[in-house]
Amino acid sequence: MVVFCFALFALELTLFFYYRYFIKSVDTGEMKALQGMLAAYLKHMYCHPDSMIRRFSGLCSIKMYGVTQHFVVMENVLRITEEHKAAGHKISEVYDIKGSWIDRHSHFNHPSDGVLKDSDLHKQIQMTERHARKMLEVATYDAFFFCQVSWSLAGWWMS
Repeated sequence: MVVFCFALFALELTLFFYYRYFIKSVDTGEMKALQGMLAAYLKHMYCHPDSMIRRFSGLCSIKMYGVTQHFVVMENVLRITEEHKAAGHKISEVYDIKGSWIDRHSHFNHPSDGVLKDSDLHKQIQMTERHARKMLEVATYDAFFFCQVSWSLAGWWMS
């Protein structure tokens, strides 16, 4: 099984992995942006349960020693459930896809050495026509969501 991680935000911040959840630090601007898109995100995820957008479970802040740190809690897309194990599925390659060609090469010699990036994908992905059509449909709905959110947040970004 090949896993593609479609990131909502491309940030270089400290990442923490847990079994079921993924915790990522965000800055104040990103926190406000997530809050601004919350209603649209919830509606999209409700209407499109097959969305490839990462599932957010929480947006939190903690203040310690006078410093406030914001973070999001998301479902870990690399989690292998008992159902997957029973079906014989395993992750053989992981790609962090952001849709850019700028600095999108990893420095690994083999896919099992680490997370690969956009420009490391040098093979065709084979799937049934039914799966391909479903993936295109879901990607289209997700793209429309990002267009909607981008336009609705444009005023916030400009201020």
